[in-house]
Amino acid sequence: MEAWFGPEGRLRESLSEFEFRPGQLQMAQAVAQGLAEGRWVIVEAGTGIGKTLAYLVPAVVGSHPLLVATGTIALQEQLARKDIPLLARCGLRVSAAVLKGRSHYLCLWKWNRWRRAPPLVLDASLAHRLEAWVRQTSTGDPAEFDGLPEDHPLWTELTADAQTCMGSRCAFFRDCYLYEARRQAERAQVVIVNHHLLLADARVRTHRDRRLLPDVPHLVIDEAHMLEETAVSTLTLTLSFVDFYRLLQELDTSIQVSERMPDASLRQWQAYQNRIRTEALALFGREANGGSQMADREQANSERRPDSLMCHSPFAPTRVPWSEFCRLHTGLDRHLINLKTALQGLITWVQVLPLPEEERDQFSLWASELATLCDVFAENVGDDLVRYAELSGATSYRVNAPRWTLCAAPLQVGPLLAEWLWPRFRSVVLTSATLTYRGRFDFLAERLGLAVEDRRLETGDGPSVSGPSLVSLSIPSPFQWRQQTCLWIPSDMPDPRDPAFVPELQRRVEALVRLVGGSTLVLCTSVQNMQTVAAYLEERVPWTVYQQGRLPRRLLMERFQADVSSVLVATAGFWQGFDVPGEALRCVIIDKLPFEVPSDPVVQARIESIRRAGQDPFHVYQLPKAITLLRQGLGRLIRTRTDTGLMALMDSRVWRRPYGRIILRELRPIPIVRAWEELKRWWHERNPVTSQE
Repeated sequence: MEAWFGPEGRLRESLSEFEFRPGQLQMAQAVAQGLAEGRWVIVEAGTGIGKTLAYLVPAVVGSHPLLVATGTIALQEQLARKDIPLLARCGLRVSAAVLKGRSHYLCLWKWNRWRRAPPLVLDASLAHRLEAWVRQTSTGDPAEFDGLPEDHPLWTELTADAQTCMGSRCAFFRDCYLYEARRQAERAQVVIVNHHLLLADARVRTHRDRRLLPDVPHLVIDEAHMLEETAVSTLTLTLSFVDFYRLLQELDTSIQVSERMPDASLRQWQAYQNRIRTEALALFGREANGGSQMADREQANSERRPDSLMCHSPFAPTRVPWSEFCRLHTGLDRHLINLKTALQGLITWVQVLPLPEEERDQFSLWASELATLCDVFAENVGDDLVRYAELSGATSYRVNAPRWTLCAAPLQVGPLLAEWLWPRFRSVVLTSATLTYRGRFDFLAERLGLAVEDRRLETGDGPSVSGPSLVSLSIPSPFQWRQQTCLWIPSDMPDPRDPAFVPELQRRVEALVRLVGGSTLVLCTSVQNMQTVAAYLEERVPWTVYQQGRLPRRLLMERFQADVSSVLVATAGFWQGFDVPGEALRCVIIDKLPFEVPSDPVVQARIESIRRAGQDPFHVYQLPKAITLLRQGLGRLIRTRTDTGLMALMDSRVWRRPYGRIILRELRPIPIVRAWEELKRWWHERNPVTSQE
């Protein structure tokens, strides 16, 4: 790797922007060894190391077929459009393919059926534009079409999904965009996916003996700190009104376009629709007002409890413990049994419909899977699943009442990954800027099912329980932190539980925004804080204030970056994967420490499980999780060697609580100050004319 990444290497010769970084060379050497010898490599690579080339070049030079899993689709696109072309500029010819989940591809079966019986009425000119796009697109990716936002409900009617996909039995299989993308991936040396698709593939292989991804021997997981929560999301079983609505809607569309449906069958179909819809509404919409009151009470209680770590989390919808939901919903089991019975009757009835055999089989399979989910929530489950209910408001499905989603989440994903995912690969590379806690990889390894026998992960001496030897290294960022940034943690802020906290937060955020002249990202740990801070700033600062939720995420990022003096106030979606280098971002403010809510059913179950094992859940789980997210949030600021700016954490508990010392150590080498005057002095020394205090 010295010949490529060294001071006079091939990258230096081919890329004018290349800078020699010893850490990048060190990572590339470890990855090359891991790929060649079948090792597992965990690399914490600080911001600015250039980790993408450090794992791509060894794979391509060594002719190792590679599956790269990134945290988001945006990162997939960045790899394909920015990083892979860099390899070509260096003379490394590599075939690469981006593969997304089903919902990112137009389904030609759905499209042709929709044209015969469109479920939504569109503006005529927009419908013509959509037809023109379908005629000329080579990928079928809705992101290409600028006439409709990607979250428009029409795309649900037109894009592929597992429930209706008939695979090779489909009449449009040969021209299918999804399967063409998969065929391209089979031929590519580098296949780029996201975490969700990687985990969905592992689940399908285990439960259905099928696969979504090609068999590739080597895996790189970029942004590996995100993998656990993505695994929880992907492996959580859910059941909601929408699931039944979509089954009825899709089957109804197929029945309506069929020209051979006898009147008796239509009457029978109407009876099934009425029965299933009635039971589903009773199950998911029952006592909605009482449910709303209970959810409001749970949120209020979490914010009033004396434990100062209980801040309301924006990272999941309102969750209600299963015992509470069952107490509220006395008819739960009855409605689940009635739905299962109706679905079983529907399965038999569908098989005699005058529809193509492959359609009949697919609808029967879909109904069967819903019936199985009814069993999951009607019966007792083991300790490895955590059941709860989520409360959401009315949606576009014309039901004017809140409704529930039933959820069953895995208590721990590590054992599942150890069984389903890791054994598939000869070598695995996990990398991110934030993987260690207190200088060790133990926390990450245990959460992902990579625990080692002798607990010496950082030395690379311990074999993993899955078999291959494991090498780990932590490479610090090459940035000059004392020159490029300064972190303000005021010691005189009110406690986050104190009613005076939010007004003081608003005033100090305004002062920071004025000091740097806009160009600020404010990250909040609750939607309520986001809204109050954004409203306050809109009335008081001369710069544009953007708020998460008012525009699509991608559009928010584009506008914030283009309007270099603007302010963006956001919550969960912008703590990680948000990359805005340069003048558009000169200040990052975090309202308070991002602890998870212990009253959340999943978090609560994890805490109790850790306690039963004789460990302290705060120090082995809650604090490491919060620190990882805090480091990710602060990491939004300095993205290049030329970036400068201020950071702020408006939580004085860092100075007052014993765990604060651990947090301060984990934030090194970022320089930290307490006093406002010291922060101002640092800024004015480097930017004498930008502030508007």
